[in-house]
Amino acid sequence: MTRQGWRFAAMKRQIDPEGTRKKKLAKRLLQQMKEDGDIEDFESEQPLTVTEHELLRRPIQYRLDFLVDGRLDWEIDGASHESPTRRRRDALRDEVLGSLGLEVLRTPDGDVLRRNFPRIREEILDRLNRPAGSGGGATSVSTGAQGE
Repeated sequence: MTRQGWRFAAMKRQIDPEGTRKKKLAKRLLQQMKEDGDIEDFESEQPLTVTEHELLRRPIQYRLDFLVDGRLDWEIDGASHESPTRRRRDALRDEVLGSLGLEVLRTPDGDVLRRNFPRIREEILDRLNRPAGSGGGATSVSTGAQGE
């Protein structure tokens, strides 16, 4: 990460300390699930670039909050995801990722901050146990290196 990137990340933590806290709590839950053998692996802040897709007019890069076992995108959504514009954007994103075979799970950040881990754990395992998606629509996708 560049010097400017580190500075921005530090500013963001000062502005949004709950965002940093919820990510740490979520990582702790996933690490426990990995130790318990419920999941194989996870990556946080995983970039994913979709270069061509029937629903998109141009290439786009998404940042997945947590990529679990390479097939579940676990998103922890804050209050900004409540606006109608953001909901439409999230719905398009979920549809694109679903067509790529990724299951998307959106959890309100309040559930993570309140440590509602038994329910969240159950939802993650439920999504991972579903049959794989259909996988149509994308012709080119790449994931970048882990952004931790």
